[in-house]
Amino acid sequence: MFLAELSTPSVCLGKILIQYKQQHTLLHKVNGGLMLVTFFICRVLLFPYLYYAYSRYASIPFYVVPLSIPWQCNLGAAMLMAPQLYWFSLICRGAFRLFTGSSRARRLPPTPLIDSDSKDPLPPPANGYSAPETKRETSRH
Repeated sequence: MFLAELSTPSVCLGKILIQYKQQHTLLHKVNGGLMLVTFFICRVLLFPYLYYAYSRYASIPFYVVPLSIPWQCNLGAAMLMAPQLYWFSLICRGAFRLFTGSSRARRLPPTPLIDSDSKDPLPPPANGYSAPETKRETSRH
């Protein structure tokens, strides 16, 4: 089961590169491809492989495995597999944007947030995440 964590270093390195605004580098592209491949092999294909291994162990066809194991095992596998598929779809979307050069930021011009006191645009956050769209309340004591 620890094989699923093989993709974690690529995910963390990708986040670090985004925080330091290094999305244009070759390292970011190589890391994105590596993350896509390792996440797919180590997280998405893990559950079908477990069913395959059980079918070999029990000498039954692969398609009979879900019917021959307790329903709790199928439910647990489905509950663990669902987030993996969701995250993998997000990784695929990000990889598509990375390798094709298309970006939502290029299509829609960003609207700067305005501070209610100074009417000046606030700088973008340094952590790589987008700032909330709500106005900040300033306390005056």
